[in-house]
Amino acid sequence: MGRRRARIVAIDGLDCPARLHYESGCLLREDSHNKGDFPSINSNEYIGVSTGNWGCGAFGGNPEIKSMIQWIAASQALRPFVNYYTFEDASLERLE
Repeated sequence: MGRRRARIVAIDGLDCPARLHYESGCLLREDSHNKGDFPSINSNEYIGVSTGNWGCGAFGGNPEIKSMIQWIAASQALRPFVNYYTFEDASLERLE
């Protein structure tokens, strides 16, 4: 039907203002959602992840840390690529 195969994932940001997003409690909390089995990926599928600065607006998260958490999660899920939308954040210029 000409449609792309897509999966939608919802991510909830954690309100960790100021330096709290560097604390192990905030970092480990975000990693806790990545536990368990990941669905198998058919070798014929080439489905990556498109994402951005979740948790960095009203929640005050650090975009550099959040981008790395998402990159690690995509790697753990065996996704072949990550399209990360930086929204022109200067701290993420070298992300590619």
